Amino acid sequence: PTRVRQIFSKYGKLDRLYLTPATKKKGRNNKRTLYLDGWVEFLDKRVAKQVAQTLNTTPIGGARRSAYYEELWNIRYLSGFKWVHLNEKMAYDNAVREQKLRMGLSQAKKANAMYTARAEKAQVDEHVQHRKRKRDPQAEARESLNATALTFPQHKTRRVETDDNMLPLDVLKKAFAAT
Repeated sequence: PTRVRQIFSKYGKLDRLYLTPATKKKGRNNKRTLYLDGWVEFLDKRVAKQVAQTLNTTPIGGARRSAYYEELWNIRYLSGFKWVHLNEKMAYDNAVREQKLRMGLSQAKKANAMYTARAEKAQVDEHVQHRKRKRDPQAEARESLNATALTFPQHKTRRVETDDNMLPLDVLKKAFAAT
């Protein structure tokens, strides 16, 4: 914010400045805070219009070795814009974010409740089965007989017997004939 204030204070007196920080920092060791967009308020309306016209899509970076050398800013004069609008937008965005968080939490709670209900039902079913086995030990043997795997009768394979278990030559010629 101080660097932006320095850049714009060259052109006129500033009143307020607001920059929207990016949610994620790019790079692992980058300690700079990155910003998505921002609003600058000049004390004089004419200066604000002139700055918006002259600096729109011009390189802001300064020296060639500067990190901002190739940065282009899109600067506009917003007629009729008040800081109240910005505050309302920020409050609205915060409310939307909070609502999304609450929605996510409620969905997670529902999923957790369903999981615990199913786990408890499985425990109850296991306990009921255990009590049944304890009461009647022969019931398990009967259940295992009823639950045997289905068996399907298989046909016997037919084997054609030939001389020395070899196929006739005419069959081989037909199978490997050049087409």
